[in-house]
Order: sequence, then structure tokens, then C-alpha cells
Amino acid sequence: MGPNDTFDDPIYRAKHTPVALSKTLSVKLFLDAYSKGIFPWDKVGNIFTWWSPCPRAILNPKDFHVSRSLKKWIRTHQFDVTIDSCFEKVIQQCAATTLKRPQTWISPEYINVYKQLHKLGYAHSVEIWIDNKLAGGIFGLALASIFHGESMFSESSNASKIAMLSLCEIMIVKQIHTLDCQLMHSHLASLGVKSIERECFIQLVKLNSKLQFTAEKWDISEFELEFSRKSSGSGKI
Repeated sequence: MGPNDTFDDPIYRAKHTPVALSKTLSVKLFLDAYSKGIFPWDKVGNIFTWWSPCPRAILNPKDFHVSRSLKKWIRTHQFDVTIDSCFEKVIQQCAATTLKRPQTWISPEYINVYKQLHKLGYAHSVEIWIDNKLAGGIFGLALASIFHGESMFSESSNASKIAMLSLCEIMIVKQIHTLDCQLMHSHLASLGVKSIERECFIQLVKLNSKLQFTAEKWDISEFELEFSRKSSGSGKI
């Protein structure tokens, strides 16, 4: 696939292997992919892979499960929440390798396109600050009533959970009804994420693509966060 091509409907494609391959990336490819229930993943050699797995992991932001231990952590710790204050830093932290994660799918080519999507108002990040240091964050794309979550990171206990919780609170205000979590695993299940068949998810994104939508920057002052504390500052790194 080239940068100006479009994706076929993945409904009849394999469920556990890539639905498409490309040698290049572009904003157009990304937006077309997400509008059809497809997302980018691993780079194999010089080839970028695109996926639409079954089942698909999703969350209604109102169903985020705040455990008793997380509520206690929120009550007893000081932290701040910002939005879009350091998008590039968040994605770089998500792309960083660790002992537990020696490899990453977020290559410099992916980062470049996500940065462009951020400038256009499609991609957003939520940041968690503890002691003026970036402790956790999450990023993804907002398209009408779906937020396509891409990755999150945590440098401190519960920071990624707080980032996801804050994102869910923001989604409720913005009337974004579905958080696309892509692939299910036990950590997400503990937060309330559910699995649905790919056919159901693709139908959801098809309906979503018909909604009127304008990409825009997000402003933290627009939101009243119930669980999370918000900051009007950009934090310090």
C-alpha cells in the first residue's frame, strides 16, 4: 500500500494476522484505517503491518472500574492531570523499551505521523504528574464518538490507571462513548474493558464515520474531573 491508498473492509480478512501491509505511513492512511476498524502495529523489516483483530477490546467510559485500592490511592496521593501538554514526551515514553518490554512497535515513523495527527487535533494525550515529574500517560486518536487508545505508560504505581481514568472522565464530557482498547488482556479486564466480536466493532466504526466531527485541541479547563485533579500548567519534565 502507498501513502494515498485506502483500506478494504477488513470484515472478511483474517482475524489473527495482519489485514494489510504498507511500505510507508501517512496521515491519510492512519485516518482511513481507524475509520474502518484497523490500526497499525508491528514493523517487520521495512514493512508496516495493519491489524483488525477478533475479538476487539472496548470500554464504555462510564464503566471504568475504580477499585477500592485505587480510590484509596487517589485520596492519599498528590498528583496533577494535564491534557496535550507534552504529547511527544508521552509517546516517547510509551515507545521506550524496558526490562519487561525489550521491544516496541512504536517506531520513529509511527511517532512522526502521530505528531502530525496531534497538530491537526486528532491525536491527544493525558499526562499524570507527581512531584512535578511526568509519572504516567496515555495517548490515542479521537474520531467522533470513539477514542482509539494506542498506548500508555507508568513510571509510578497507578499512574497509567489514573491516566486512563482521567481519559474516561474527559470522554464522558466530550460525549465520546467508546474507548477502543484494541487487544484484551487481564489488566484491561480488571478495569472494566469488555470483548466484542470484530463484526460488531466494525459496524460501530461504520456508524461512527457517518457522524459530523471536527478535530480540535483539548483544553483542560473544559473539564471537571471527579476523581482526578487537574492542572492548568504544563508540568515540568
